[in-house]
Amino acid sequence: MRKYLLLSLMLLSPVLSAQAPQPSSEEPLALLVQAGAAMESLDCAFVQTRTSAMMAEPLVSRGRMSYRRPDYLLWEYLSPASLSLTLDGTRITLIRDGNTLPADGSGSRMFRELGRMISRTVSGEALSDGSFDTRLQVSDGEWVVTLIPLRKDVKQMWSSFVLHYDPVRRCAVRIEIEEGSDERTAVEFSQIRINGKSSNAL
Repeated sequence: MRKYLLLSLMLLSPVLSAQAPQPSSEEPLALLVQAGAAMESLDCAFVQTRTSAMMAEPLVSRGRMSYRRPDYLLWEYLSPASLSLTLDGTRITLIRDGNTLPADGSGSRMFRELGRMISRTVSGEALSDGSFDTRLQVSDGEWVVTLIPLRKDVKQMWSSFVLHYDPVRRCAVRIEIEEGSDERTAVEFSQIRINGKSSNAL
């Protein structure tokens, strides 16, 4: 489950406009990159649903996330179990049921890599820096961005990320992460506050 702790928050972007633009096929990505560059903070609640052929039924978790530029991140599960991950620069802290867990070795390296991925994506860099094969569709009132990892080490963990953006608020409201052919994680975001303001109010 660790490798899903960070990815589910990686592509939330701040709101820059109260009116939905009418973009050409190239404009949405540029607008999302611009929105990411304007982000100073992000807070939200989430519902995460994980499905796998090895599980009898989906695993549903609920929690909250906070991001502060340039490199502070809190990802906290509130139910069904208490687990939080904090990234503060190069410092990683894991707490389960009030107990601090060791964050060293390969696990620590993985978290640092995921932290870098999240920072690049939140800032908009991952949409244009060549780390992913980026595909965008405009349909049904959404901007749907599919990211296919190009790096071998990332491809070994995840097959793709599908990001559903609200074009009015210019933030991701749903993320779908695929690992192989039968394991998927979907995250729905709500109560989104960007730069201290509710995105619903902007």
